[in-house]
Amino acid sequence: MLPAQTPPSPDPRVPHLLQPRPRRPAQLLKVNGRMSASDTLLQLQADLVGVVVEHSEMKETTALGAGLLAGHTISLFG
Repeated sequence: MLPAQTPPSPDPRVPHLLQPRPRRPAQLLKVNGRMSASDTLLQLQADLVGVVVEHSEMKETTALGAGLLAGHTISLFG
């Protein structure tokens, strides 16, 4: 079973970071990956969500992020 309360944090800033923040409605949905190459799918998503859908020029940003994280882990970048 999970405890009813989280244990006190040694850092007083942590509880503040866990509080919900007010949200603003999304105005832009950024997409990437192989499916973002389909203009029809992007238009369908934009119509369903009611916001502008934008795709990046780089299709595989997930692979880039994984590579950067791996490089950071082994101190490749300094």
